[in-house]
Amino acid sequence: MIQKIGNAKVESAVKDAIKAHLDIAEGASASGFIIINAEYTVTRGLGYEKSVPQAACPWTLLAYALKIAGFQRERIVEIVQAVMAMDDAQRKEMREDCSEVVAAAMATIGTATIRQVAGMQTFPTLTYTIEDASA
Repeated sequence: MIQKIGNAKVESAVKDAIKAHLDIAEGASASGFIIINAEYTVTRGLGYEKSVPQAACPWTLLAYALKIAGFQRERIVEIVQAVMAMDDAQRKEMREDCSEVVAAAMATIGTATIRQVAGMQTFPTLTYTIEDASA
């Protein structure tokens, strides 16, 4: 029985450590008790701004268009299906044969966006032991 302690990241890390330590064969199962001891030094850098190209990814654009489209949703789905059915040459021709308004919108999509990024965490020192306490 898994006892959750309320921190999904820690739980995921513990599961990963157990899987890596035991290397359980496919179709097998295991149970036991292990003790993980870690000695570490950790630093976290300051947050910073980063230029992110094409922050408006196609999936986000499509999701937002479908969210606000109202009665147009079915039409957008038709458009997506038609574009997905095109071969590379047809898609290239469509991109090259677009109006100035469409070209301007496409240029805006490709511009960089400034995002705030959390500071990186590094571990200058990390030593650990995993003790199998089941036996």
